[in-house]
This record gives sequence, C-alpha cells and structure tokens, in this order.
Amino acid sequence: MKRVVNISVILLTVLTSGFLTSCKSAPNFREVAKRPPKGFTVKALPVFMIPEVDIKNGNDIVSVFIYREDSKTLSVTVVFQDEDHPSWITDRLYDIYRRFKYKRKMDVETFKLLFADKSDMISALPVSISFPGTYSESQVFFTRNVKHYSKTVTLDRFTMIGERPVIYVNTWNHLFSEKNNNLDLKLVTRKDYPVYWGSRQDVEALY
Repeated sequence: MKRVVNISVILLTVLTSGFLTSCKSAPNFREVAKRPPKGFTVKALPVFMIPEVDIKNGNDIVSVFIYREDSKTLSVTVVFQDEDHPSWITDRLYDIYRRFKYKRKMDVETFKLLFADKSDMISALPVSISFPGTYSESQVFFTRNVKHYSKTVTLDRFTMIGERPVIYVNTWNHLFSEKNNNLDLKLVTRKDYPVYWGSRQDVEALY
C-alpha cells in the first residue's frame, strides 16, 4: 500500500510540475494595469499583517487594486503571489483547479471600504469595511477545510496605524479579519505595496 501511495505521489509530481510550469506567465501590472486617477489618494489604505510562514512559502502581496464602485464604496482587491493548502497533494490539485477555473495561480481577494458620504472617500475615513465572502471568522492559518464568511465590521473594531486600519490575513487562502487568530505565529507587516486602479473584474481580465 505504501509503495502504491509513493508511486501516486511521484506521478502527481511529474504531471503537475510539467503542467504548472507550462502555465501562462502572470501579467506585469506595471505595464498593463492602470494607475489611480490623478489626485485620487486614499488615506485609509489598509496595513496588512500576514503570517511569516505564508511569506516564506512565496505568497506575498504582489499589488493592490482600488476602484470606486459608487459614491460611497471603494473596492480593494488584493493580489497574492499564490496560495498553498496545508496538504501538499491537495495543494497541487488545487493549483490545477485554479488554473482551469481562473486562468491563474495568483490568489485574488476583495473587500470594500464603506464611507458615510461621497466626499469622504479621499478626505475622511470609512465608517466600516465589508468582507463579502472573504472574512475568516475564527479560523486559523492551518485550517484545512476553510469556509468563506461574509461580514461588515465597523472601523472602531480595527487596530489603527495612524489613519490606516490593520487587516489580518488569518488563513492560508487569505481570508481577512480585524482580529489576529494566529497568536502563535510570527506576523509580517505589509504597508507599502503597489496600488493600481481597477475593479475585481478588471483584475481578472488581465489574466
């Protein structure tokens, strides 16, 4: 039985390695992505706290896209280099699944800054942050069967660095929260990252 399992692992390694290395290369956002409109700056761009193990696995933030959905809503789409399931075999299969479904290996996650008034988007702070399908609840980084939750959290629940809310990446597939669920893991701060202009759909269209 052990020999059969080992052979299966070897075959999976060979097949997926060839498949994944043949995937279309990721877009160069510096060349193809749009910059925010002139004069459009957001004082409340989040500071991200990411488990160091995720960074070491090659899953750092590549870039962040912002987009004014309406007069009071600013979407924030975060692009991560990849995402790695805690199970090696499952991760390989999941890479293939994402390549077929999304045409990419990079992980793309979106949340929204909600403002009280249309004039607040540049000059003021949001009143809350909405995580549609990207909220972690109490799940920790190495949770294998991760569930996607939705929640809107008022700004006063967040830790602030200056005028920027701190958002914790709590799971391997990059679900967010205002709380740190991984007290036993070392975290890395990401506050300086490339910012581009575009909706979630715009980002997906680049692949």
